[in-house]
Amino acid sequence: MSHQFGRMATYSRKGNGIGRSVRDVLLEAARVDGNAPHVVDPKPPVVLFGMDPEAALAFHDERCAAVGRGRGRGQSLRQDSHTLLAGVFSFPCKPDEKDTEYYRQLRDDTITWAKAQIEARDGEVLGCVQHEDEGHLHIHIYAMHVADRRLNAKMLHPGHIAKATAKAEGKDPTVAFKSAMSSWQQDYHRDVTSRYGLTRIGPGRRRLSRAAHMAEVSEAAHQAALMTDLQAREVALVGKEEAAAKAKAEATEAAKIPLAMATGMRAWADGEIDDDAHPTRDVTPRRRMQIMALIQPARETVINMVRRIGQAAQRLATWEARQAHRAEIRAAADAMAPEPDVMMPG
Repeated sequence: MSHQFGRMATYSRKGNGIGRSVRDVLLEAARVDGNAPHVVDPKPPVVLFGMDPEAALAFHDERCAAVGRGRGRGQSLRQDSHTLLAGVFSFPCKPDEKDTEYYRQLRDDTITWAKAQIEARDGEVLGCVQHEDEGHLHIHIYAMHVADRRLNAKMLHPGHIAKATAKAEGKDPTVAFKSAMSSWQQDYHRDVTSRYGLTRIGPGRRRLSRAAHMAEVSEAAHQAALMTDLQAREVALVGKEEAAAKAKAEATEAAKIPLAMATGMRAWADGEIDDDAHPTRDVTPRRRMQIMALIQPARETVINMVRRIGQAAQRLATWEARQAHRAEIRAAADAMAPEPDVMMPG
């Protein structure tokens, strides 16, 4: 293997279409008996930091149970809500290479990069483990969106964020999801794996001949070798810190866009703004300030979106249908981004 491999996905307690649930994912990572049938000789994982997978599962379940506790019936978290983000990164190193400098640096840089991606979206990384019982060394990293009152892990995943935004804008969500994840892979290659001689994509998916692929690998290795002297390492370290700070700032700004759109959708559904995104008469000045501040990062997009939503409502024949439409828009807004708990100062 001479190309990068990284994957991120979200999971619910109920499980997805092929039965993978939060419990399945974490118990497989923990190598609990019967939960890793694909491994010939399972061995306990090496905990690199944070909670081991079984402790993370207990923490996850407790946080899920606490949602809505004491708030009455119907406020608890649905079993199909996605509450865990889990990622796996595999490396071109055999288990007996676990103590080599090349592997340790590639692994640690990958962890630093993945953590920065998650934390930039206000996620909390619960832990990370290393597996040494398969053909290649690989790590599992798992996180939750504990800052969100509904623990919506999809808001930590670039693909799901792009998908929700595309839906609200009337665009193809599948195309948006794939594009966002392609960019995620490209960023991983640019920031980490390119410096270790790994290619972005393997030969199979691009149908390269072995000779062409090996030539590409050789060039990647050559470029990586240019960065091995001390001066280059110092430059790379400074550049990596600057890139991480820039990525965090960009991610923070990007996170404001779905919140702006959700605010506009929610305000329209609640009758706080009209079909032209203007505040209605009953809205207090304080609430008006909050709405305008939250939609500002994507003001034109929000206005156009609200106008389309309003036009669709006007075409509905009955009051009941229009109310159902408002309820659907409110639910879509809640799924896209949580409603801020703190009002703007008056």
